[in-house]
Amino acid sequence: MKKSNKETYGITEAINKCPFCGGEADISYNGSFRYVICTECNAVGPKKDTSTYPPMSNIKCYQDVIKLWNNRTFASKEISESTVKAYQEMYNIINKGK
Repeated sequence: MKKSNKETYGITEAINKCPFCGGEADISYNGSFRYVICTECNAVGPKKDTSTYPPMSNIKCYQDVIKLWNNRTFASKEISESTVKAYQEMYNIINKGK
């Protein structure tokens, strides 16, 4: 079984499930940017640029993006619930035949 990136880096913070599809999430990167991504629907959380961190602070950057993913807030609870429902419906339609 493949290790998650979180396990590979030895990060102990829990990552909440995806708010859109309920899938598992993991940390990832693209160049100097670090972020959390859903392993099911590929929803991506806020990104942090490691170039804004002191050298050798990759783990701290990952911890920060996990906090952003876990503590995301919406302008209105009503908007968040309707947005999540819409994304879940789209996800289900797209993946119906898989």
